[in-house]
Amino acid sequence: MQALLAAIVDSSDDAIVSKSLDGIILSWNAAAERIFGYPAAEAVGRSIHLIIPPERRGEEEEILRKLRRGQRIEHLETVRVRKDGRRVHVSLTVSPVRDASGRIVGASKVARDVTEQRRAHRALEDSEQRLRLALDAGRMGTWEWYLPTNTVTWSPGLEAIHGLAPGTFPGTFDAYQGDIHPDDRASVQRSIQETLAGGEHHLEYRIVWPDGSEHWVEGRGKLFHDEDEKPLRMIGVCTEITERKRYERELQEADRRKDEFLATLAHELRNPLAPIRNALEIMKRAEDQPALVLRARDTMERQVSLMERLIDDLLDLSRISRNKLALRRQRVELASAVHHAVEASRPLAERMGHEVVVQLPAEPVHVSGDPARLVQVFSNLLNNACKYTPPGGRVRLEAQRQGQEVVVAVEDNGVGIPAEVLPQIFEMFVQADRSLERQGGLGIGLTLVRQLVELHGGRVEARSEGPGKGSTFRVALPVEAGIPEVVAAPGPALPIASSPRRILVVDDNQDGAESLCLLLKLAGHETALAFDGVDALETAERFRPDLVLLDLGLPGLNGYEVCRRLRAQPWGKGMTVVALTGWGQEADRRRSEDAGFDGHLVKPMDLKALAALLASLPSTREVR
Repeated sequence: MQALLAAIVDSSDDAIVSKSLDGIILSWNAAAERIFGYPAAEAVGRSIHLIIPPERRGEEEEILRKLRRGQRIEHLETVRVRKDGRRVHVSLTVSPVRDASGRIVGASKVARDVTEQRRAHRALEDSEQRLRLALDAGRMGTWEWYLPTNTVTWSPGLEAIHGLAPGTFPGTFDAYQGDIHPDDRASVQRSIQETLAGGEHHLEYRIVWPDGSEHWVEGRGKLFHDEDEKPLRMIGVCTEITERKRYERELQEADRRKDEFLATLAHELRNPLAPIRNALEIMKRAEDQPALVLRARDTMERQVSLMERLIDDLLDLSRISRNKLALRRQRVELASAVHHAVEASRPLAERMGHEVVVQLPAEPVHVSGDPARLVQVFSNLLNNACKYTPPGGRVRLEAQRQGQEVVVAVEDNGVGIPAEVLPQIFEMFVQADRSLERQGGLGIGLTLVRQLVELHGGRVEARSEGPGKGSTFRVALPVEAGIPEVVAAPGPALPIASSPRRILVVDDNQDGAESLCLLLKLAGHETALAFDGVDALETAERFRPDLVLLDLGLPGLNGYEVCRRLRAQPWGKGMTVVALTGWGQEADRRRSEDAGFDGHLVKPMDLKALAALLASLPSTREVR
């Protein structure tokens, strides 16, 4: 029997050690050698402190005291030290040993190495902690539905997603169903039934919090079966996606507005082309009727102005969004800006049969700003009022000095603005009325108004009592005190030249090139034409112009290469070469400058800018 017991002790995977009541090791099995690294010959006869860390020796004294009282210590998890210094986590069971008379004479200790178990447990805890962090960060919660008892268990994260305090979910399937939005319950139940039939649950739906607010969740679930392949439980995860759904709606709305904008842009660009084409045909057929020709010309001028304004608005928005729009500030009398805006809007008002009333302060009011941009602000508001007021309506512009501000209000008795549209009325592409019979433009006019007003240090707001009750737009600008500056009245756009120039116009658009040459000739200049890059170089060498107005997108050699080759010639080094193009972004201007151009004009060319350019040329040029 003794031999059998010794064999059992020797073959045990646990360290089995006996010791005296004063802590001297009496026996040491093979597992103790393996766990603690000491051979039995080195351990037996020494104090048990051999394997106890210094900070835990008080723990050993307490164990010995309990043993002397006959107490048994079970499953005490503690730390011991190996011979090589490494620490080992062990689970101890220590029992008192009695002699034949029942007297306690020593202790038997069984030590199980639980280092790997503790490491695995710690790894599991870390993994669970990471999972909890991930679930919390992702606004996610887990759930389990145990089918035999119809009980549902939610994690605290899922309770939070449903607007519940931790531990307050009743734990039933009916309670879960009660949280689902009534309009979505049928689809959720259908998805769960499909999952029970062998599929997987994946659905987006709404829930209703106790406070009545609606929230979106994405639910995923999977079914598990028992040993008999019967449905046992379903587990899953829910993610709070309210913000995502809001972003999706905003993106869908932005995409819808973009599509409407593109369709409206095509409409707005095509609209002026019809009267322009008709006017051209009239001018062909009525050459001997000056009155008709004059009316046709006036029509063309109006329609070209409309197209130019449309394109300018688009470019202005682009410049503002990139902080590239510079205001040409000066002291501006408010009445002057208002009168110019009223004149610009008068044709539309007259066509619609509107009465336009203007009321200004008796005393002059001055603001610091860009006169052209201020006119643009007020005319946009007036045009907007005219477009959205049925024929025969009334549009009123009133300006009042209020402390250090002047407030300009544009009021109409038109279609009004719905309450749901009012908060977004200044956003890009928003239009209060999209009906075909009242085309409201591109939906960028009010956006431009707000941004221009804010660039002037002011603010703008919209008010309306609702559909059919008109609307009012109020612009507040800071007033500037002091003596007004006197601004000289502008002269003609392209005056007769006192110093005629030789000008080469290069453009593959033959109509554009020929009409520009005709204007220059009427102003007293000598001109030459070229329609491609090669022709431009040959003409320039023969004509030796003072100024070259050079298109960039030419067939064969483009404008950049033509400029480089001109600069490579002795006679072209001092020649003034200016880009004339439809490309007007900052990057386009930098590229033309890098190619050697002296300036960059954007089509349709501002004749005042051309006049200023001609006036800036040296009085004499040695280019021939």
